[in-house]
Formats: sequence, structure tokens, C-alpha cells
Amino acid sequence: MNVIKEAYARHPGLFQSVVGYGVFASGDVMAQRLADPDLEWDHRRSLSIGLLGVVQNGFLLRVWYRTLDKFVTPQTDLKSVLKKIAYDEAVFAPQLACSYLATSAYIQSPGNWEAVGENIKGKAFTTWQDDLKLWPMANLIGFSLVPRSIRPLYASSVQLVWQCYLSTAGFAAPSDGGKVPIVAAAV
Repeated sequence: MNVIKEAYARHPGLFQSVVGYGVFASGDVMAQRLADPDLEWDHRRSLSIGLLGVVQNGFLLRVWYRTLDKFVTPQTDLKSVLKKIAYDEAVFAPQLACSYLATSAYIQSPGNWEAVGENIKGKAFTTWQDDLKLWPMANLIGFSLVPRSIRPLYASSVQLVWQCYLSTAGFAAPSDGGKVPIVAAAV
């Protein structure tokens, strides 16, 4: 455990990028298996989703948490935590959902920007509504109890569950309307 703490302390961006890749790719693998255990694993899809995790969790999440602490407050009292949750749901959550939905549509139809727009338009609001079932409570814990230095790692652990949902929603057929019966009940 000390080796992990030391690696994170020395190279937090690199460490969080590796964790982000692992979480996003693993969540996608789980979603593929839940959707149809008999289908062959789509390695390319998981690789692409993992690379999105490098950007989202390795870079953007760390910057976002620092921004919240700087412009909202680093305090952990209830009022401050609720402000951070509100900003997170209003700014970061929609950005993550839309970037994920765009990436998943692009993976399915490379170069088809109309499909990308339709995937976002058809699923973003439902995805954000489902986000509200998990992330406010997770962030209440994260912003109030988890030390700032390891908050991105805590969020990544919750992200694994959320990532499984996102992969299921992002790759759901348009006829499903973005509904995710497999994972949504767990979230």
C-alpha cells in the first residue's frame, strides 16, 4: 500500500491517468459482458474508452477538483460541500456525459458527426438524470470526508460503477431511447 501512496504522491497526474484508463476500460468490459456474455469482447472499443478515461480522470478531474477548491472553497462544511455538488452536477457531469456519448457514437460510426449529435441529443438528459441518482451522494462523501489529495482516486472508485452504466447507455441502440435496464437499477 505504501508503494501506491508513494507513486501517487510523486506523480499524481500520471498515476491518475493510469487509474482513469483502467477504470474506464474495465467499466466498458463489464458493460459488454453484462449486455451479452456470448459476444466477443470488442478490444478496440475498450481501448478507446480507456483513452477517454486518461483525459477525463487523468487530467480534467484533477483540474476540476482544484478549480472547485479555489473558486468555491476548500472547506468541508455542509454548505460548501453542497455548493461543490451543485457546480459538479451543473458543469462537470454534463461535460462528462456528452463527451462519453460523443466518443461512443464516434466509435460506432467513425466520421459520422450526425450520429454523434444524435447520440448526445437522444441520451444526454437521461444520462444526466441517472447521474443524479449516484454522484450527489458519492460527492457528499468525497467532498466532506475524503482528503483532497486522494479525492480523484476516490471518485475513480465510484466511477467504475458509473462507467459500466455509461458504456451500457452510450452503446445502447437508438431504439432503446438511451434507457439502460441492465445497470440503471443498481445506480
